[in-house]
Parts: sequence; C-alpha cells; structure tokens
Amino acid sequence: MNLRIESIQAVETLQEKCISSYNELLDTLKDGMSEADIKLILISLMKKKGIHSYWYDIGIMVLINENRFRDMQKKDYVLKCPSETVVLKKGNPIFIDFHPMDENGIWSDFSSMCIFKPSDDDKDKVSFLELIYSIHMEGIRSLNSTMTFADVFRWYQTKYKEYNMEIEDARHTVGHTVDSGKKNDKYGNDKRLFLDSINRESISGYILAIEPGVYKFSNKKMLVGRFEDCVYIPQSGVPVILGRKNKLPLYIN
Repeated sequence: MNLRIESIQAVETLQEKCISSYNELLDTLKDGMSEADIKLILISLMKKKGIHSYWYDIGIMVLINENRFRDMQKKDYVLKCPSETVVLKKGNPIFIDFHPMDENGIWSDFSSMCIFKPSDDDKDKVSFLELIYSIHMEGIRSLNSTMTFADVFRWYQTKYKEYNMEIEDARHTVGHTVDSGKKNDKYGNDKRLFLDSINRESISGYILAIEPGVYKFSNKKMLVGRFEDCVYIPQSGVPVILGRKNKLPLYIN
C-alpha cells in the first residue's frame, strides 16, 4: 500500500492535537470528576484545535479505574461510553482514547493513561505502566516492512506471556489500520484491517494504530495498561511514530 505524504502528515497533525489536549487535561484533573465531565473538557479542547468530527462510535473514550478499563473487551458500546457516575479518586488509573477525524475525513487514533495521585500502595500500578509503555515502544521499534499483521500480534503476545499478562481487547488484537471517512463501508463492514493472529498481509506501506492493552493480577490486585500510537511503516527504512515526541506522565500528584 502506498500512502500520499499529505495523508501521513495529516495523521501526524491529528495525533499532535490529541497529545496536546491530553497534556492540557492533566493539569485540570480533580477528585470527583466523572468520566463524562472529563470527556466534555476534552471535546472542548479539541474543538479549539479545529476538531469537530470523530470516526469511532465513541469519539473520546474515558475510563476510570481497573474494572472500567476491562469494559473495553466488551462489544457493547453503551458500556464503554463515558459514565456520569464513575468518578475519579486517588490511586485510580485513568485511560483516555481519542478518535479524531479532520475536515478531509482522515483518521488518527491516540490513547494514553496514568495513575491519579498515587499513594505508596499504588507504586506497583505506576511500575506496571512503566513496563507496559516500555513493551509498547519496544514493539514499535521492532516493526519492519517484511512483517505481516499476524507477526505483529505474535510479537506482543509472546512478550506478554513472558510476564504472565493477558491481552485486553474486544477482538483480541493489538491494533489496526488507520483509514478515512466512515468506519464502515457501504456494506456495513468495518474498513479496518486488524493486527490479529490470522491476517497474513504485509504491514508495508500502512499507517497502523498500535494499541496493545493488557491486564494482570498481582498480589490479589488487578493491574492494567494500554498505550496507543499511530506508526507509518515505509516500504524501506525504520517505522515512523506520528505525533508522540516524548514519554507522557504516568502519574499525577
């Protein structure tokens, strides 16, 4: 697949707007804010950056606490919508997933998460995010144009098994292609190609949304983690991460 440079640049611009809004949000988070409250703030921040449309069924997903994070594996979109009753408390993980679309219909897909005001008892949550982010980035650096979609899935699955972790995803994938326009084609089928265990197509030339989410039980405590970046896979050369320039905060005091 060959992409126009304008499309690659458009995805990068969208990713930068997501990251900027995410960073701005972190400065405003307070105890007692609901998932719905946080989504409204993010929608407003994105509007100021010229973003008015979203390609996914849930434009901006906000999930607070471990149990809500695991709702991502469910296919019922109502369950995954930001709740007005689930509120932010000290020690909670907060996961935010952006799905913006620009005026030309180009998509991007970005997510990040952190621990809100962790206590000493929450250090393992922060350490877990450190590990998941490290694996996320290691996997991206390992990508190359000779790999298939299934190869990418197997790389992450193998790595997670080393740590006794389970993939957390409704389709049991670690990502998908980035497209444009409506999510579904005229026949109602999802246009995305998924990074799953069966797709033998080459990833060469695609922009991939890499989003391996996982959970693990440790000392009777659930630990969760998920990060997402859009990555362009050139036919030759190294993969290009679009938008993310630096590691984002993994906890907020």
